[in-house]
Amino acid sequence: VGTGAQAGLARDSPISLRASLDVPTLAPIAALLRTRAAFDGRVRAELTATGTLGKPVWQGRLDASRVRVQSPPLGIDWHDGLLRAEITQDALRVSELSIAGGQGRLSGDGLVTQSGDTRTGRLSWRVERFVALNRPDRNLTLSGSGTVVAEERRLTLRGSLRADSGHFEFEPRGTLELGDDVAVAGRARARDPGTVSE
Repeated sequence: VGTGAQAGLARDSPISLRASLDVPTLAPIAALLRTRAAFDGRVRAELTATGTLGKPVWQGRLDASRVRVQSPPLGIDWHDGLLRAEITQDALRVSELSIAGGQGRLSGDGLVTQSGDTRTGRLSWRVERFVALNRPDRNLTLSGSGTVVAEERRLTLRGSLRADSGHFEFEPRGTLELGDDVAVAGRARARDPGTVSE
């Protein structure tokens, strides 16, 4: 720490910081976004910094629980979501990521690393009889596994996915109808229900 006219924090000044966050519900945030889907859940986070001002060393945790995503118009009802992640100086490790759909579940884990200006990430995912959509006229249950790799501004997806069951109904487009004020040559004009015959 400098003194006098040069008072201030130097880059080699030691630091010790600690911050915590606890959001009991995400519902108010979801309402502000005004999306077609509603979501909720609890988020907790802890972050510490040690080392020096010029070279801080970051560590922390990020946890989410009771995550739910709902959109009745789309047939989405995912629930019991979980996230467990650890933050280190040069990496973000996702040890658990999962959410339920019906009696099935989507889960995954992964790692994001930072080396200089290069950031790479890899996420492994699995779905086991995961009900992605559930409406009377539209339902889809999926199973499979794969990976998502992000490297040098490229995103690579690999894996296999199958539909365990599915059902989609499509309504036929409505037929065109002429208005009551349109008369067609050779065709009797429909009687106005508001008129009275003499």
